[in-house]
Amino acid sequence: MRTLRIATMAAGLLASVELASGQADRFGATPAEFRAATKRIASLEADFASLSQKYGVPKPTLRAIARGQIRAMPTLGGGELRETVRKLALDAAKLRVQLASLRTTALGISGPSGINDDQPEDVAGRLARASALIDSGDLSAAGRILAEITPGSTAAVGRAGRLWVDVVKATALTQFLAGDLAAADETLRSASGRLKVEADDYRWELEYERGLRLVQHGHAKQDMQAVMKAVAILETEALPLTAIGSRQRLRTLTEVCSGRTSLLSETVASTGAANILSTLQILLDTCGAAASIAEQSSAGTISERGTALTLHGIAFVLACTINSEQAGIKGAFAQMRRGLAMLRAGSDKEALRIGLIIYGDALNIQGSATNDRGMLDDATRQYGSVVELTDRMEVPGEWAAAQQRLAGGYAALAGLNGQPATFRRAIDGYRRAAEIFTRAYSDPAWAGNVVMTARTEAALSRITGDYAGLRASEQDLRSAERILATSGSTTKQEEAGELLSSIERSGVSK
Repeated sequence: MRTLRIATMAAGLLASVELASGQADRFGATPAEFRAATKRIASLEADFASLSQKYGVPKPTLRAIARGQIRAMPTLGGGELRETVRKLALDAAKLRVQLASLRTTALGISGPSGINDDQPEDVAGRLARASALIDSGDLSAAGRILAEITPGSTAAVGRAGRLWVDVVKATALTQFLAGDLAAADETLRSASGRLKVEADDYRWELEYERGLRLVQHGHAKQDMQAVMKAVAILETEALPLTAIGSRQRLRTLTEVCSGRTSLLSETVASTGAANILSTLQILLDTCGAAASIAEQSSAGTISERGTALTLHGIAFVLACTINSEQAGIKGAFAQMRRGLAMLRAGSDKEALRIGLIIYGDALNIQGSATNDRGMLDDATRQYGSVVELTDRMEVPGEWAAAQQRLAGGYAALAGLNGQPATFRRAIDGYRRAAEIFTRAYSDPAWAGNVVMTARTEAALSRITGDYAGLRASEQDLRSAERILATSGSTTKQEEAGELLSSIERSGVSK
């Protein structure tokens, strides 16, 4: 037994040496970078064990997912990587179940399946080999085997057509988990192009999946170019394949609204409100179309319809704020409240959480624009509900972001009531976020939170004359300014510089 353990340890050591040298090229990194990545993955072993037990996903699969995410997003912090893997573990669990189901379906098709012009047993065999490779952690090889399953002349319709489309989606998900977004997108795009006109429902599924994967990647990487591409795919490829008033149209329009809202926020942050009027009108039209379906039909689940109504409401509030108009603002908030009622009645708790964020943001935007303390106070209540709905253990980054939103709501309210206690509640919220947003979690997330905290400390110091809190943040602000400069966060970098200048002008610098 001891000899076996020694042999096993030696084999592991040799494998590590090989990975850190020759296989680094395949990973797309230098040997030094690959060793660093391997170290980061090793730090997640406890997470792999708990996730494997929770979802039934083998640990080699989870390690492969972590490697893929580092490959796709090299700048991910340790905490961000951990959280990303936790989210993708559920996708991996669904993939394993799906492949098992597809094998059963393939074996149940009598005669040639219309896929690869092979017997069903051959298709099932490929699916079985891909499953084994996924379990062993070789996601890239599994994706290649799945990609070999191609349609024959009869695969666009019937059970064979359904089987092939599901195989394509499983292939793309495998490639996505491996960190190869480009391959996943091409798999879905080329498959959609091969289907005939009579298979529009299948084509919609594939184009919709393309958009969702790009949005998922764009939000994880804060890559607005990916979100922009996703919106274009959803609008030009998926939407024309949907019937008027259908659930597919509602879902597509809602995803477009969500993507365009993200793009609008980014545009305002980088260029200011004056440059977004045309973008805002497109957003309003799209969200209005989705809301119309949600209001007038039973298409979609109650949660999907509620999301459409809340998105249209905040788009209208944004338009009113930017155009300095108030006509229709009460109707917009009434629509959002109807949407929230639907979300509360539905079973999608994540959709409700997002709906509360949207409603809170709308209250915060309008309350700040009109100096309405009641609205700002209501915004903090909505953000408080978001915190309660967010599991700190499961999604710590989202919990910290919810704390930041709550803190921002208190900061906006404090700006009106001038109460030091309200400022301190805001600072406490940022400090709770700092429990998660450490340097180990992510340098940019830590730096952003430092700036938000210092901004609020500065506002409080102007009221109380006590600069101790602001003085204590000086060194962190200097580090944050350097991090934000390298991460491309220009707006927050400039704010850090302004806060440091104000410290020096006030004579409170250490």
